[in-house]
Amino acid sequence: SDSLGDDETITLVCSLMDDLLEQDGAVQPAQVSPIADYALAAAASTSLELEPRRAALHLCACLVGTRRRAVVKQKLLPAMLARLFEVCSSGGIGAPDDDDDDESKVYKMAAQVFETVAELVPSKHVMPLLLELVATHAPSPDPARRRAVLLILAVTAAGCAEAFAKELPRLMPVVYAGCEAPEPQVREAACLAIGLFAQSLHPEILEHYERVLPHLFEVLADARGEVQGRACYAIEAFCEHLGSDIQPFLAPLLERLTTLLQHTAERPTQERCVSAIAAVAVGAKKAFADYFDPVYALMRHLLGQTASEMLPLRARAMECVGLMCLAVGRDRCSHVLQEVVHVAMAGLPLDAPELREYTFGFFGQVAELLGEEAAPLVPPLLPFLVKAVEQEEVTEFSEH
Repeated sequence: SDSLGDDETITLVCSLMDDLLEQDGAVQPAQVSPIADYALAAAASTSLELEPRRAALHLCACLVGTRRRAVVKQKLLPAMLARLFEVCSSGGIGAPDDDDDDESKVYKMAAQVFETVAELVPSKHVMPLLLELVATHAPSPDPARRRAVLLILAVTAAGCAEAFAKELPRLMPVVYAGCEAPEPQVREAACLAIGLFAQSLHPEILEHYERVLPHLFEVLADARGEVQGRACYAIEAFCEHLGSDIQPFLAPLLERLTTLLQHTAERPTQERCVSAIAAVAVGAKKAFADYFDPVYALMRHLLGQTASEMLPLRARAMECVGLMCLAVGRDRCSHVLQEVVHVAMAGLPLDAPELREYTFGFFGQVAELLGEEAAPLVPPLLPFLVKAVEQEEVTEFSEH
């Protein structure tokens, strides 16, 4: 890194280059390749601190965003993605719970540059290079390389969706192998890939449900909370689009999810688990009726939580019950509606924006179920709705 400059110099140079790239005509086509070389060399230098490497990766993304024609025309993309892959797989995978070190942050930022490339460069230029990376590194004995392959597939799927959909028969075995990997970080990346594939590649991804769901069942049995949570996310994303094909898997899905919900002490995992159960209900529709009462008993316990740290989980349970009711229909859920409406009203005065937002959603679902008969609920709801509008209360929740 000596030839690149010290940390402060590299950070400054990358920032200045960012600014120049944003200006029309300030950077000529002949200068694009040297800029790419500089940024990639800095990003790959493990002797540098986090900030200059972050700036270098941002410069790579900016270069693709502002000069993608030159990047493609000058055939810079193959070397750029190969070197970015090395950054994405550098530093090993560390201890299972060591996700906040600098190398961990760097590999995630490198993956974000792949995401930018997939979004901005036509897939005919990107997809062959991704397939080459997969063929080269998916069989690697190095778990950091296998994780990098899965992470890159996950984040590039949306940008290259049409090309990805055609290649799923070739790509899914790589994902299944990731689910079976001995390293929890690799399993977690495989679940992320399934979840993001489900969001971007349906209906094609759904054709693989007979192998996807059993692999997710196995990952749910993982001892590590982060992996369980990621598996729940994948199940949630997959099942909400699955429709009637979910029926043969309903019993094992709900058995595993409800068991996990009752036995894990990690609240983020519990929240993911409840969201996954809600997605299963949405996918199953009327077929969920046989499971409604035992699942409602679990949700009822969560709806009674009042400790501040438990309110986000209560919010997810509120959403889940509303979606369960919509799935099975009014006749099947009528015996619990009065109780749930009472609990929902009791939660609105609490200082919990997330709970309030999900509770408003629940009442929307009740209105859909009851039609005009929901009118008596409007007067007690109105003060809370007006207050929320006056405060412009908008809460953003993470999807991954």
